[in-house]
Amino acid sequence: MLAHLLRTDLIPEIYKQSPRNQAYQRVLRQRAFYIGGTTRTKNKIRAILAQQGEMQKYQEKREKERNRYCVTFSFII
Repeated sequence: MLAHLLRTDLIPEIYKQSPRNQAYQRVLRQRAFYIGGTTRTKNKIRAILAQQGEMQKYQEKREKERNRYCVTFSFII
């Protein structure tokens, strides 16, 4: 329906997106799709770890990695 209105010039030009904005919107929509998939996958992994009682080990490992990164970063500064 919108395509028909655009073809027949029944929608004022002010409502039309510029090609540049359309490209930006397309990229942002694609990025949101991929980030959503990544988040979904991480949540599934954490749920499986929690069911198997491995979540504590996972969290301890992540904490060690964070601490190691912070120590390394402090030497860089």
